[in-house]
Amino acid sequence: MSERSRTEPLLIMLAASFVCYGIFTLVAVEQLAILLTQISDTVTSRNELRANYGGMFVLFGMFLFVAARTPRFQEPVYLATIVMMAGLALGRIVSIILDGIPNWFVNSALAAEIGLAALCYWRYRIVAHRQAQAAAT
Repeated sequence: MSERSRTEPLLIMLAASFVCYGIFTLVAVEQLAILLTQISDTVTSRNELRANYGGMFVLFGMFLFVAARTPRFQEPVYLATIVMMAGLALGRIVSIILDGIPNWFVNSALAAEIGLAALCYWRYRIVAHRQAQAAAT
């Protein structure tokens, strides 16, 4: 199978989502702060939001675009995405236990993170199996 036919559509969709969310945060940090009900009235708070939700998501999304078309990157990138999504979900779950139930936006993010971690795990297993078969031949 050619390199082109090994493009991972899920990674393309994730990449576009990460890049769009990151750009939104970089240019509209006040709107994200409202959705998160965070106060962004200081330079430090805006800097943290732009760094953690903006720059990191844009570059991670760009990396996913590259990995989507590079079969040897797909297995580790799925694993990294699983770890990132599960880590975000874990932090939110701990916060729910310690701090209480957050707003609808944060609850939606938690559901998306759990769902994406599971979806990426499913694709990770398929890609890992495919790569193991290719290495055996």
